[in-house]
Amino acid sequence: RQIVGVFSSLFATRKQLAGLDVDSLPTMTNPKQVQTMKLLDIVCSYSYESKRVVLMLDACIKQAQMTALYGISSAAPTALAQFGLIVSGVLKDLDVGTRIADMATSMAPKLNGNVSEALLIARTWGFMYGY
Repeated sequence: RQIVGVFSSLFATRKQLAGLDVDSLPTMTNPKQVQTMKLLDIVCSYSYESKRVVLMLDACIKQAQMTALYGISSAAPTALAQFGLIVSGVLKDLDVGTRIADMATSMAPKLNGNVSEALLIARTWGFMYGY
C-alpha cells in the first residue's frame, strides 16, 4: 500500500476512534476476526523491529479499525495503545492519542485476564504517557 493511502487511513481511523465509546463495544466473537487481530499484532511487532514502517502503520491501523467495527478481542487493548502512540507521535495529536491510550487501558478489565497487562502497560506508559 502506498504511504498516501496509509496516511489517509490513519486520519480516518483517528476520527473514527475519537468518538468511540469503549463501553458500547461488544466482544469480538468471530474466530477469523480474532485470529486476524492476533496475526496483525505479530505483523505490527515484527515490522516495527525490522523497520518496515509502512507495513507497521498499515497493520496497526487495520487492528484499530477492526476493533471499532467488530469489538474487543484480547489483541484490542495493545492495538489501541499502539494506535494512540502513532496518533501522538506521527500526527502530533496528543489529546486524541492520549484518549485512545486511555480507551486501551479501560478495555483490559473487560477481557478477564485475557490480555498481556505487561505489554499493555509498556505500550501505554512506556511510550504514550511519556509525551
